[in-house]
Amino acid sequence: MKKYIFILVIFITSEVYSQTHFPDSNAIWNVNHINSAGTPTGEMLYGLKGDTLINDTLYNKLYTLSDTTLSVENLQNYIGGFRKEGQKVWFKPAYWTYQNILLYDFSASSGDTVWHKGIAYNEFNFDQHQLAYSIIEEIQTENGIKTYSIIRGTDGLSGEWYENIGSNFGLFGSIIQFPLVGDTYNLACFKHNDTVKYQSNLMCNKCFCSGLTGIDEKKNNTDWINIFPNPAQNLLTIEVQKPYSKIMVEIIDEKGSIIYRKESLDSPISLNDSIHGIYFVKLSVDNETITRKLIIE
Repeated sequence: MKKYIFILVIFITSEVYSQTHFPDSNAIWNVNHINSAGTPTGEMLYGLKGDTLINDTLYNKLYTLSDTTLSVENLQNYIGGFRKEGQKVWFKPAYWTYQNILLYDFSASSGDTVWHKGIAYNEFNFDQHQLAYSIIEEIQTENGIKTYSIIRGTDGLSGEWYENIGSNFGLFGSIIQFPLVGDTYNLACFKHNDTVKYQSNLMCNKCFCSGLTGIDEKKNNTDWINIFPNPAQNLLTIEVQKPYSKIMVEIIDEKGSIIYRKESLDSPISLNDSIHGIYFVKLSVDNETITRKLIIE
């Protein structure tokens, strides 16, 4: 009597069980904010340090930073957490409306559409989550980095994802846009385990242009501008002590959101609706642009 032995071979694709190497700690992203004129106005630092359990799920904690290191004293505001699911990277905002946003799907193939389930305009409103998607056009390796050429579905801009790093639009570049004011972001630098893995800083030829926020606050020949008090609480006074024909006053938060903009010098400016933290006052006076750091307490 013949015996037949059947061998069942189960093929399990590596995609299901492979895990993205997106960082889970000791990582810093430096992001340029770019205004509607195409001029970079500053740097915003994000750092990944520590983890937390939310509904029994482990998230890696993301903070804004006051300097270029991950020391405890430099951790500013906890803004949310990352979690990895195979080749997908999810973000859970700490205080935004929509709670689980798919930032990146590195398992996607050319021609795929990735729905992010979240979107933010300049006011960081995630309610319109059905609009956020990216179309994967091409995948190739450049300088050792797997690069996804994408079309951002919300505004049609071409961009790139960098595997285990982020996007050329910045860490949250796939979901954040400024349709009303035309501003955008640029990923200036990514540093992991004290090693620079990516650099494209529009403000200087370094990962970080300077310490602290990276804003170069040179005051040479700008003594005719006074901004006080600083730190400020309820009111901010701006004085321009020279004649001018036109002026634009902007106050920008660390995420690049413009919280105040006016083409006149109305002083004092009310800060009652502003969250405590670090901001930037940008003055465009005739042909000069000056940026100063502002702390609101």
